[in-house]
Amino acid sequence: MPGYRKTLSNIAEKQTSADLKRMVFFCKDVEGMTKRDLEVDSALDLFGKLEERGVLSPAKTTFLGKLLGDIARFDCLEMWEEYQRGLASSKDTKKGQGSSEHPDLEEFLSDDYLLKLSKEIHAKDREPLGIHLGIKELSKYEISHPGNLQGQVLAMLKDWKGDTMTDTKSDEKQVRFLGDCLAKTGRNDLKFKLLKAHNLSPATG
Repeated sequence: MPGYRKTLSNIAEKQTSADLKRMVFFCKDVEGMTKRDLEVDSALDLFGKLEERGVLSPAKTTFLGKLLGDIARFDCLEMWEEYQRGLASSKDTKKGQGSSEHPDLEEFLSDDYLLKLSKEIHAKDREPLGIHLGIKELSKYEISHPGNLQGQVLAMLKDWKGDTMTDTKSDEKQVRFLGDCLAKTGRNDLKFKLLKAHNLSPATG
C-alpha cells in the first residue's frame, strides 16, 4: 500500500486544471487560508497549504476525502480511501483484539462507507433524506454538483457526519439515527444494511 506522501503525489498527478480550480474554490473557507495561499500551480502545492493549516496530515484524512468528493473525483477518493484502510489496518494490528462490542464508528461511517451508500440513493430519495437528517440549504448541493446525484448525496452525508459525528460515545445512537432517516425516506433496505454492517440489531422499543 502506498504511504501518505506517495498517495498524495499520485492523487495530485491526476488532477486537471479544472479540478485544481474547483479544489481552490472549496478551500476558501479553510480557517487561516489566505488568498495568497490559494495562488497555487498544482494540487500538490495546495495539499502542502492544507497541511500548513492543520486540516491534512497522515492522521487527518477527512477534509481531503470530502474535497475529492466535492469535485466528483471518485477515482481519487478511492485511492485516498485505500490509504485510510491501510492506516486503520495498521492501527488494528497494533491494538490487537478490540474490546468493544461494536465496531468503531470511523470504520464504517468512513468516507468509503458513505461513498457506497451514496451510490444506492435514488434521485427521489435525496431531498427527503436531507430533510430528515436536518440538512439546511439542500439546493447548495445541486449548485456545487450540477447533474451529479451521487456527488450531491455524498457531500450531503459528509456534511451531516461532520456536523454530528463528534462524540464517540454516541456512535450507536447516530448510526441508528441515520438508519431511521433512511427508513422514513422509504429505504428500509438501506437501514437494514446499515445496521447489519454495524452489527446492530433493530431497535425493539
